[in-house]
Amino acid sequence: MFDALTAFVASPSVGLLVLFVLIIEGLVLIGLRITSGRGLTIPNIISFLGAGAAFAVCLYGALSGFGAIWIGLSLMAAFAFHIWDLKQRWNG
Repeated sequence: MFDALTAFVASPSVGLLVLFVLIIEGLVLIGLRITSGRGLTIPNIISFLGAGAAFAVCLYGALSGFGAIWIGLSLMAAFAFHIWDLKQRWNG
């Protein structure tokens, strides 16, 4: 059992799974916001999930053997989303 888990965590599929879960989470949160008006604003949802999604893309790229440019660009995107999220939180 542990061998299968170790193989899965070391495969690029784990990055795709994380990305899939983040997309589902985003859709649920946006749907909640639209239907009830409660919860985070849509830009808040996109900014904090965007950082996680960029990290998931980075993980996928690293485990797939993509080059340093792919990994660097996804890390820069994660940083940009993170800065956007912080700016929104500080500005209220």
